[in-house]
Amino acid sequence: MSEDWESEVPEPLNRLEALEVMDKIDIRSACLHSIFAPYATTLDRPWEQEFIISDQQIEQYLGFDKRKDLSKAAKLTLIKDFVGQPCKLIAAINWPGQGKVNSFSIPPSRLWQLQEIQHYLAPEK
Repeated sequence: MSEDWESEVPEPLNRLEALEVMDKIDIRSACLHSIFAPYATTLDRPWEQEFIISDQQIEQYLGFDKRKDLSKAAKLTLIKDFVGQPCKLIAAINWPGQGKVNSFSIPPSRLWQLQEIQHYLAPEK
């Protein structure tokens, strides 16, 4: 897997390019976005704080724990690929003022930033 989730925010894609990229995204990575969001909501300042999800949690969420045809190394490779995909999502926000909330804008930036992957692979028995 290429580590392009670590690269700078790319230039916006045109519609055709965006559709091509979307065709390559695995639906299971979208599930990870649905897992990351609740973790972020538990933080006081999620834009400044980190949270940790273990490979065992992701393995259970995605149902890999039931897959006996995959080795632990194969599962970890898939998990690493799937976790990298939501990190490619880019969001820009232009919020118009409403009530007591003033208007604000956030330039295009990654929705999720993967800080680190720690590898601790014990030999299989």
